[in-house]
Formats: sequence, C-alpha cells, structure tokens
Amino acid sequence: MVEVAGVVALVCAGLAVSYVRGMRRKIDGLALAEAAPARVARLYLRRVSDTNAFWLHMQATDGRKYCIAAPWELEDTLARLERVGLRLSQEEISYLNQSFA
Repeated sequence: MVEVAGVVALVCAGLAVSYVRGMRRKIDGLALAEAAPARVARLYLRRVSDTNAFWLHMQATDGRKYCIAAPWELEDTLARLERVGLRLSQEEISYLNQSFA
C-alpha cells in the first residue's frame, strides 16, 4: 500500500511540475512577444482535431516556438498583440474565418 501511495505521489508531482513549466513557457512567450515584437518571426494557429478550436502559437526569430494562447484566450491575446503591432497573416485569418463559417 505504501508503494502505491508513493507512485501516486510521484505521478502527481510530475504532473504538477509539467503544468508549472508549461504555464511559465506560455507566459514567457507572450511576454517576449509584447516586449520585443521584432523577435517574433510569425504567429500561427493550430487546430484541435476533435473540436472546432484553435491554439495560438508563436515562432521567435531564434527558432523557438511557444504556445501563447488557449482557445478561450484567443481573442484577448490577439487584441494584446495587436497593440504592439503583431497580427495573424491573412491566410491564418481566412483559415480561422472559414472554420467558423
């Protein structure tokens, strides 16, 4: 019984660490985009295959990629990025509009 509790505790700790690292990377990517828009190579959308939802991703000029917005944060994040001059390409916008048509 003690072994099972130990394994469960390790799995929970691993999941918590993974969640925190993912959130930190997302926040770092968004902060980078807002602080240094020139370092953003492109913004693009990734569609979730089983739902009609999109995740917003960013590729930096150094090649690193960040997931910066979940589907429920998409409009707010795009508005924040618009203020610093970053926006989706016309192809991405038409892809987004076609998926909801």
